[in-house]
Amino acid sequence: MPNPATFKKMAYANLVIEKASQLTDIPMDFIKSKSRKKERALARHSISYALKVGMGLPHDDIVKALGRSNHTTSLHSCQLVTGQMVAAKRSEDMDYMVEIAKKLVHFIDNEMMTMNPCPYMKKRGLVSMMRDSGCHYMSVVGVLSY
Repeated sequence: MPNPATFKKMAYANLVIEKASQLTDIPMDFIKSKSRKKERALARHSISYALKVGMGLPHDDIVKALGRSNHTTSLHSCQLVTGQMVAAKRSEDMDYMVEIAKKLVHFIDNEMMTMNPCPYMKKRGLVSMMRDSGCHYMSVVGVLSY
């Protein structure tokens, strides 16, 4: 029998995909399709990054939510967005992708946390806040072990 926590994670992932669909005006079916069109691929890159950074989902769960099969797809997306965020110069397409990724992470950190989140997300949110405020690494480990 599948783990109920997995269903909850997928439900939250689908909320993020819906939000990305609204931001990009690309239907969810197209985002989850096998299409390699630039707009759809950039949206998937942004979603993968947001699900990893914002929710801390494993790459395997991210690719399942996006209708893919190989975790390296999500890994590549996260590396691409992270690299473009710190790049000195970016193309218009990369600017668009980074902007969508930032909006999705903001959506996860602010709006989704008020939607009766699961304890998994509360813990992840607390750890992120501690890291952002410069807490010592051992303090973060202590939070994860409670």
